[in-house]
Amino acid sequence: MEPDQVSAAAKVAATASGDKLEPSITPLTPAETKSAVGPLHFEEFYDIQWPGGSCWGFLNKEASPPATPKHTGVQEPIRICIAGITGELGTLIAKYLLEHKHVTVHGICRQSSVLQDVIVSHPRLVIFRGPAEDENVARQAAKLCSAMICAYNDVKNNQWMYDIQQLLTKVCDIEKVPRYFAADYVPDFTTLKPHEIPFKDPQLAFYQSLLLENERNTKNVKGVHILTGVFVEAFFGGFFDPNKPKIWGTGDEKWDLVTYRTIAQFVAYVAMDPRGPYGVLKFHDVACTIEEIVKEIDTRKKGGVQTHISKAGTMEQLKEVVDNARASGNLFPHVIRHVYV
Repeated sequence: MEPDQVSAAAKVAATASGDKLEPSITPLTPAETKSAVGPLHFEEFYDIQWPGGSCWGFLNKEASPPATPKHTGVQEPIRICIAGITGELGTLIAKYLLEHKHVTVHGICRQSSVLQDVIVSHPRLVIFRGPAEDENVARQAAKLCSAMICAYNDVKNNQWMYDIQQLLTKVCDIEKVPRYFAADYVPDFTTLKPHEIPFKDPQLAFYQSLLLENERNTKNVKGVHILTGVFVEAFFGGFFDPNKPKIWGTGDEKWDLVTYRTIAQFVAYVAMDPRGPYGVLKFHDVACTIEEIVKEIDTRKKGGVQTHISKAGTMEQLKEVVDNARASGNLFPHVIRHVYV
């Protein structure tokens, strides 16, 4: 059930040009799951159907075994808290959650005035105003919730991201919220060693500390770590110039990419799942090469002009660039931009 690569590149190009495509997510039956993933033996499989092509997502085998799904016609009312609801990702997650009549969303933010009108006026949205660091506000927002989703994203202050997530998981324990969605939403960082990618250290430290506290029973809330590809919006927003693309390696390397809208759908769907899956959950959206992306973008241009793709160097040369930058403490953002732009 591998996604069509041309459709994958078309989706990436469509997102970059501002087109809005909406996926529908359907859980497969156990029989379909087995045939779809073959010998990989993933506990659960979600099928992601996009207009014009099929992409797929899955839960990693490290995740907790899900309980028997509920198949009743009436879904029990649930409350889900979103910390950082005014950000782009937080707003999208809220939008998708509120499409389901049994869900009430609790949102934490400093000012609700920046929320979209269609969201802020929703009868099943309850806003809790206050600083992100205010434990009392977080506790009020977390009351009666079945999950808390962290949508904060401060790439310039990773230590703050670590500290705020420690606070939120503390609040979840106090208010008996069973699952906490960490602010991950990135490619798999769980196998990194400390200082291997320095700006990922706080993220890795939080992941490991929550696992350790669960093992020691010093925290009961279970971590949900949604791992996926690179955000298309960030990829085109500063790391990749479609007018002057370049390739490291052979050009056959696949990029694992995801859009904000897709990851918001993934998060909302897992948060509503009555089986309450937790652990490391990996989702796949689209995979395509730079050449496929550039070719698809060229088809959208007038005049039939083909974009030239330059060769930047081999993968060995790229590794040397990254290793030297890591040693000098200059890995991000300068080298990351140098590698891709």
